[in-house]
Amino acid sequence: MDRTFQHRFTLGAKSGIIILSLLAFYLFWTKGILAALIVVAALVAVIERVLHSCYILRGHDLIIHRGRFLHDIRVPLSDIRAIRPMTTTWGLVHYLLIEYGTGKLTSAEPNDEDSFLRCLRSRIHDEHIDDQEEKEDID
Repeated sequence: MDRTFQHRFTLGAKSGIIILSLLAFYLFWTKGILAALIVVAALVAVIERVLHSCYILRGHDLIIHRGRFLHDIRVPLSDIRAIRPMTTTWGLVHYLLIEYGTGKLTSAEPNDEDSFLRCLRSRIHDEHIDDQEEKEDID
């Protein structure tokens, strides 16, 4: 069964959208059309990523979908080594740092972080039990 968690709409994302919107408006106002179009393109990319990012637990994989413009990241649950809650300077941004594979890192900002962690840990635990049963069947 698939379980989907939406991306958190953070204060930083809201601030970035507001600043880019004001900058685009100012550039259009002063007739800096080319620069304004570039800022609008950046604004669309930011909004797309914020609104359409999600984290999907499907089978034995964690799929990190970061909008329509970027490719999905597929992380096998068996490859996850550590999940650490991280906070940036002054505590403005809070995210989960996921270490998987051989030193690969990715971040996640699910809206319901506690539920995401519970679900992820239970699926990793279930997969670990399944792997042990397979090894016993082979022996």
